[in-house]
Amino acid sequence: MSFRYVLGAAAFLWAVGATVFSVGRRKFFGLAVVALVFGLMTGFLTAWNWYIPELRTALGDRIRWMQNEELLATTISYGVLCKLEKGKEAEAKSELANQVVRYYRQLRNDQRLSSKQKELLDTLDAAIAKSEALKKKLQEPDPP
Repeated sequence: MSFRYVLGAAAFLWAVGATVFSVGRRKFFGLAVVALVFGLMTGFLTAWNWYIPELRTALGDRIRWMQNEELLATTISYGVLCKLEKGKEAEAKSELANQVVRYYRQLRNDQRLSSKQKELLDTLDAAIAKSEALKKKLQEPDPP
């Protein structure tokens, strides 16, 4: 695979050299077009073989993460809704507080936060100061 790139680079350099040293105008433009095509093909093949697979992997991981996040949010919402419908408000509050505190701890431990995450962290700090359920959950040790 690398030999193919070396050969392509050599052909490109030859085309550029031939273009520079050619005398005729027609020959000059023909070789310039050939050099341009070789350069574009080499760049496309390099990107296709090295960068596109990494991009596909990164995007696939991100899409799977978003789907898992949506699944988790739906599962928690459904569980809490069922508890509220059964009249178990204390359990529902506890479950929601547990989820909020788990994410809060994750944000606290993260070194690089986006501006939205920092804003959410500030909001959670204010909410913890007001909420007894969140304070209680935050005092409990981290689950393994």
